[in-house]
Amino acid sequence: MEERFAPLYYFPRNCPRIGLWVVDGTSNEERESFGGAHMRFYIDSRFEKSWREESLFRYRFDPADGFVCNNDYGDWVSRNTVVPMEVFELIDLPAEAEKARCEVSVVPSLSVFAANYYDFEQAVFTTTLHISMVRIGLLPDWPGSPGNPPTT
Repeated sequence: MEERFAPLYYFPRNCPRIGLWVVDGTSNEERESFGGAHMRFYIDSRFEKSWREESLFRYRFDPADGFVCNNDYGDWVSRNTVVPMEVFELIDLPAEAEKARCEVSVVPSLSVFAANYYDFEQAVFTTTLHISMVRIGLLPDWPGSPGNPPTT
């Protein structure tokens, strides 16, 4: 995984989240309103406790193990059997996000909040920011499609 995208994974695996960041095509207006954060994340209040209390393990692999980039947000996969070179426990996920200059906001309903950036009727994004919706289909009140896991 590319280091700049690591904050996408500073959440428990089944914690739905929306991540936003500036890309080349981001409008000047949205770029200016984004401020100095590297990324912004939004999580549903139902998942705040697990985000604050759970830990994760991060693995470092040998780049020679045949990894290829799976998408535009730094997700690397390998079809080979791989063995980690190092394993790190991340015990304070909010602190990890802060170190990476990421803002995390807890919202009452992530499904309702998503409408700020996605038109459900027309099934289109309404922002020039990059938007990543991870595990969003796990929300019991999610009005859109559940999405698909990345594949190569």
